[in-house]
Amino acid sequence: MQAKLSWFGDILHVELIGLVQFLEIDSFRQKAMRHFSQNKLILDGAKLQFVGSTGVNEFTDVITELTLKNPWGVGALNFSSEFQKVFQVKIKGPLRLFPDKHVAIRFFEFQDKVLETQRAREAQGVAFGGRDKILSDPLKVENAEPEEVASVTPDSVPDLIKS
Repeated sequence: MQAKLSWFGDILHVELIGLVQFLEIDSFRQKAMRHFSQNKLILDGAKLQFVGSTGVNEFTDVITELTLKNPWGVGALNFSSEFQKVFQVKIKGPLRLFPDKHVAIRFFEFQDKVLETQRAREAQGVAFGGRDKILSDPLKVENAEPEEVASVTPDSVPDLIKS
């Protein structure tokens, strides 16, 4: 198995290529933990091959480790529907399945904007996502007007990032 790496800003796209062999899983685990666990990560399984069920459990164990150690969560795309079912049953951490690379990239970019907004509101003493505005007197709370809530679709993410 090989990995082709592409960077999109600070987002790492890893295209997994070739046959997953049981004997290579430990090497893959070590390299994945060393190089992928601290990056915004998208795993692409379009060119990944398995022979029967050989290596599937061990491979999903590596993905579970990545999802649990990666502060951003892990994105996955182009895995077969059967493999996605295995992911849903076995993987314990935050693994997000995306229809394509562009939606995954937009998700991670949008995630950054949400975190920036949250930090800015916390710095101003405003509870994130709530209706209460905290004033200088900690015992006095004044209700703020509810904010408009927009539905988010993959197409609307770039518009939300600009605003």
